[in-house]
Amino acid sequence: MQVKFDVIGRPAPQGSKNQFGAEASQFVKPWRVDVKYAAAKAVGPDWDTKKAVAVDITFKFLQPKSHFTSKGKPSSSWTQFPIGRNKGDIDKLCRSTLDALTGVLYDDDAQVVYLIAKRQWASTAGASIIVFHL
Repeated sequence: MQVKFDVIGRPAPQGSKNQFGAEASQFVKPWRVDVKYAAAKAVGPDWDTKKAVAVDITFKFLQPKSHFTSKGKPSSSWTQFPIGRNKGDIDKLCRSTLDALTGVLYDDDAQVVYLIAKRQWASTAGASIIVFHL
């Protein structure tokens, strides 16, 4: 059994804290809300939150206009993949997303025993997520 859904919004990494112990990124909380809402909308009544799961996440980022010339050709700043500090470490992106799925697709993110994660450019920011029962 599997659940497949898309999340529209800005993927935000979880993990860095400010001096007061709060999340450093202001985008983490809205991202978690978007993920939880999309998952809750997609899950069916027969879904068992007690089973081990595999998760496949594709994080999607908007490609900056600076990657292209005015004629639409790749510029010198073009990159094939969304890399750089402003995109977030993939492990921290997974952390915020997997935490958001807790209580919806599984009772504890320790039930995730297999994880595939990738980042790519897209026309809409967000994520495509597939969760499989094992």
